[in-house]
Amino acid sequence: MALHHTTIGDVDGLLDTLLKAPSGEAAPFGLKLTLKAMADVDALIGGLRRHRPGMATRCVGVVAVCPDADVRAAVLRWPGRIACPLTAVADVAVADGWLAGQLAAGPRGVRPRGGSRTVGLSPAIQDWIEAAQNPPPDAIAADIAHQSRQQFGDSARMCIGEDQGRFLQLLVELLDAQHVVEVGTFTGTSALWMARGLRGAGRVTCFEISDVPLTIARAAWKAAGVADRITVELGPATDGLKRLPEEPCVDLAFIDADKEGYPTYFDLILPRLRPGGIIAFDNMLWGGSVVDERVNDADTRTLRGFTQRLAKQAGLRVQLLSIGDGLTLVRRA
Repeated sequence: MALHHTTIGDVDGLLDTLLKAPSGEAAPFGLKLTLKAMADVDALIGGLRRHRPGMATRCVGVVAVCPDADVRAAVLRWPGRIACPLTAVADVAVADGWLAGQLAAGPRGVRPRGGSRTVGLSPAIQDWIEAAQNPPPDAIAADIAHQSRQQFGDSARMCIGEDQGRFLQLLVELLDAQHVVEVGTFTGTSALWMARGLRGAGRVTCFEISDVPLTIARAAWKAAGVADRITVELGPATDGLKRLPEEPCVDLAFIDADKEGYPTYFDLILPRLRPGGIIAFDNMLWGGSVVDERVNDADTRTLRGFTQRLAKQAGLRVQLLSIGDGLTLVRRA
């Protein structure tokens, strides 16, 4: 167990050395770096992504000491989107304290995760939240995340975290939902949790553009005993949503697909949402990009505009929660 303090210039060499050592000698380890410019952020994230498999299992955390506020903000767009815990601070003492806590956690700090972590939340707090769960962490959800990382690499971050999954299950139970709609299924984590919350003849209808990730999903649903509650419709979600009955019939909808499509999915689902029903939109913080004025890509612009639209639209109750990468709940009055 070790702490390594380095400059950004030799991060790749250091990671090569650490990750080539036998696991018993080099795991776990923490890394503290000083970043002074935006180019340093690019170099750090590039190095972490290039060493993704090893960092996911052997690094308890990386803390960037960034005197410049803009550099700090750029780093803080990435927690939850790379393979190991990451944070950025201005003060060296704060960095030492954060990393000491991570190192004290030992291997627990680098155990396999069920999915994405909450943006801006320290790994120690996230660990505390996970330890407070009852029932304990779910093996099937963790296996989905593990297989997704093996097969799809960085795209596995599209798996929601266990805390968010449990929250969706709770929503299903509280609403006593009978018809749940999901847009964007990937390897099936969110559908798994929602299906677990159903009673009686309740069903989840999933709209997914690709059949490739569904091999993992279907195996997990079968193992969990919920496969008979889930129907998958392949193809563009807009076409599938239009085929649903036009009268209010949806109790809960979870949207986790292409961000530019969010306004269209909302327009198609809202008339079909029963009074008191909820639409949940994932990734509404977009790794913090929505508040970063330097980020102006199409996805970020869409999420900003859609958030502003929801905040002004009559007949809705809207709340943006900081769980995961930001979860906006829209309740029809």
